[in-house]
Amino acid sequence: MVSISGFEAGRLPTGLQTSIFILTGAMVGTRFSGSSLRSMAKLLPVSCFSVALTLFATSAIAFPISMAIDVPFTQLLLAYAPGGAEVMALIALAVGHDAGFVGIHHLARLMFMAISFPLLLRLMVTDE
Repeated sequence: MVSISGFEAGRLPTGLQTSIFILTGAMVGTRFSGSSLRSMAKLLPVSCFSVALTLFATSAIAFPISMAIDVPFTQLLLAYAPGGAEVMALIALAVGHDAGFVGIHHLARLMFMAISFPLLLRLMVTDE
């Protein structure tokens, strides 16, 4: 929070940063436990298409905004990309971008979805 507020800008010690990367990688890896290589290979074409479509859509939003404000395109790409907020913030940290900026944008996205989806669902579901 101190870094996000602008009072202090700094970096985590290398050992701590490496430990966080290892723990996050292990956490992400456990999501694949119980999945066979064959089932993952079967989903590869659809997954690649999904990643390409998401990258295109996110780039279409991030690029004009990066031209309008003084924020690097790649930082905005990480901030607007759907996915795990913790992973995107760690990637931002690893490449030298503002992890707080990326994390706050993901938090805002999650809050928006948590508030808007129930409202939209209520509008879509009719009482019969």
